[in-house]
Amino acid sequence: MNHASLHSSCPFSPVAPKQRPPAPTAAADNDGLTKKKKKADHSAHAQHVTHPMPSTSATTDRKTMLTPSLSTLTFSPPSSATTMTTRRYALLLTSLGNPAPLHQTRHSAGHILLRSLALDLAAPPFQRSKRHGGGQLTHSGNLSLWQSPSLMNVSGPAVLSAWRAFVQDHHAAGSPSTDTVGLGLVVLHDELEATPATLKVKRGMGGSVKGHNGLKSVINSFRAAGLAKGDMEAKFVRMGIGIGRPLGRSSKEVSDYVLGKVLVAEKEGIEGLVGELVELLDEEGKRIAKTVR
Repeated sequence: MNHASLHSSCPFSPVAPKQRPPAPTAAADNDGLTKKKKKADHSAHAQHVTHPMPSTSATTDRKTMLTPSLSTLTFSPPSSATTMTTRRYALLLTSLGNPAPLHQTRHSAGHILLRSLALDLAAPPFQRSKRHGGGQLTHSGNLSLWQSPSLMNVSGPAVLSAWRAFVQDHHAAGSPSTDTVGLGLVVLHDELEATPATLKVKRGMGGSVKGHNGLKSVINSFRAAGLAKGDMEAKFVRMGIGIGRPLGRSSKEVSDYVLGKVLVAEKEGIEGLVGELVELLDEEGKRIAKTVR
């Protein structure tokens, strides 16, 4: 799938200014010119010659890998000519859903979008990380992409483990301290009743989860660990992916709908959210960075 269109609107990928062409210079004097003609030519040359502005060159970096060093955090969506700007934030982007064979259902819309983003960022292959709750993990710039290994309704413990390992990794990085870097947790999940192929952002752990048992499990796990308060409220972001809803309202009809396999058009709609997701992640990362004192 080609997401090249998103890069043209990416707010943090400015194109380097083009070098102005040098102004034409006056031709050399001919031997037969009189002193008067030479003087006139010299005067004309002095009036029209301009000095070209010094040029600047773009620094390109298509695939900046996240290392434990917090001094080199950069968000790196692929682009043919971009100037990367250092960001003082790092995000753990997690997706909720179900493992195979239910990973291609509407309930696993978070997994579908996460994988699509990883592909678009040309991130390394996902690898299972026991330290991170047994989830699938990869990195790109200041993003850590993590896919939950759990069934949706019991997602919380694995997400909590992944977050703790993420924070520990940054503490272990040394200098500068995580006290000077905004760390954030973003949870991708399906959003029943929301318009298909749309993204809804909600900050913090308060408020209704609208019956979403995966979100409920995550929030309950953080509360039990004493982490659902204080600055964690500012660091926690939910991003719901609209999947519509069935015509019927019974619990069976709803269950059959969310566990139904996504249609081709539905999957393309979810994957098409990558551009908007990139912009939202940068926006939320900057906001979280401002909370660091």
